[in-house]
Parts: sequence; C-alpha cells; structure tokens
Amino acid sequence: MWQVVDGTLCSPDTSAVCVQGICIKAGCDGKLDSDKKFDKCGVCGGDNQSCKKISGMFTKPVTTNYVERSCLKCSFLLFSNGYNFVVTLPTGASNIDIRQRGYRGMVSDENYLAVKNRHGKYLLNGNYVVSAVERDILLKGTLLRYSGTSTSVEILQATRPLQEPLTAEVLAVGKMTPPRIRYSFYMSKDPGFRSVVLPGVLDLVHSPLNGHHTSFLGLKRLPHHPPTPHFMTEGPDQTDR
Repeated sequence: MWQVVDGTLCSPDTSAVCVQGICIKAGCDGKLDSDKKFDKCGVCGGDNQSCKKISGMFTKPVTTNYVERSCLKCSFLLFSNGYNFVVTLPTGASNIDIRQRGYRGMVSDENYLAVKNRHGKYLLNGNYVVSAVERDILLKGTLLRYSGTSTSVEILQATRPLQEPLTAEVLAVGKMTPPRIRYSFYMSKDPGFRSVVLPGVLDLVHSPLNGHHTSFLGLKRLPHHPPTPHFMTEGPDQTDR
C-alpha cells in the first residue's frame, strides 16, 4: 500500500485534492470547499467573457489520378493516403473537442485521428499504428482523452489549457473514404494570459511502481513568475516511444 502526499490533485482534469487518501472538493484557487471553477478558456473564477471559440471542419475530397492530372497545382488541397494536416492547437487552447465520424456510420472507415508535438513526435496513432482502445495522454499537466478507434465517432478531448502547441492530423489508409472531422477549442482574448491553478509551482517526480508511473508532487514557488500547473497521475506511460 502507498499513499500520495496530501494536497495532490486527484486527477489532472479536476480541482479535487487528496487528503489522507480521500478526494476532497476544492476550487481552482486551491482552497478546500471553494466553488471557484475554470471557465472555458482556463481562467479560474472567470465568466467566459475573455474567451473566444475557434471551430472548423475538415472534409477534403479524396485524391484521384484524374484530379491529379487535371489539377496538379491543386494537389495540396486534396486528401491523400497517409497523414493529413487538420488543425494546429496553439499553446493555451482549452476545452478541445475533435470528432471524426465514420463514413456512413462505419465503426472503422480507415481514417484515424493523430496528434504530434511541436518536435514532430507522434503522441497518438503515429507510425501507422493506431489504438483501438481508450487512452489518456498526460502532456505537461494537460490530460488528453482519446476514445480509441473501435467506435463510429472517434473523439479526442482536453479540458485544461495546453502548455505547448500540438498538431492534429488524420491518418488515411485502405479504401480512402472521405473524412468528416469537426474541431473546436477556446482561447483567451488576452495574448499574455497564463492559466493559474494553485499558489505555487508543482514539480512532478515520477517513481515506477509495479509497472506504473506514480507521481508525487513537491510544492515550491519560483520568484517573479506566475504559477504554472502540473498534475499527478497514475498508470503506464501513455506516450508513443
């Protein structure tokens, strides 16, 4: 048996904290029994007035030899086999929702969502290997929840603001059916905004336990810098190696 340090967040996408092994309600201001919550763009106690919604749809036509011959200059507009760019998710993007609906309701239409970081490393469904089951991906304090491919609507979501930019793509293989992807996320209208969670900076220390990575939090303050959120989680390392 083991017990995390009191004050550890119960999960990366909640404000509840662990006290003597029990999750206790807390606000986004770090105070127990506080009713303060994050608004849609990650402002603690905000009223969404500083938020703007960004949304769109990806429905490009499938590449054909005829189209390629007749419109060579247009080929960059077409949907082709392999990885196709969908949208850039900038630093600070929150309440992310990306959905890929199977062609004509198919469970697997051979189009799959993929995500890579700013260095080009795939965090989800990279190297032509896809995950059929649900996955949680922890990225610098932001939890990405993925539905897996074994559903007619493939979903990728994140509540908290991203601490680094990501690129969403769609992997096309097989019969090349047209993708239907809708995406939305929120950004703060203030370009200098940084999400504040707790009155200090949480350092994450990983300790392997029975094949899992258990994280313990140490709390310290960095001078002249606003606090930056980091979280505790349990479970195997979810990033692609």
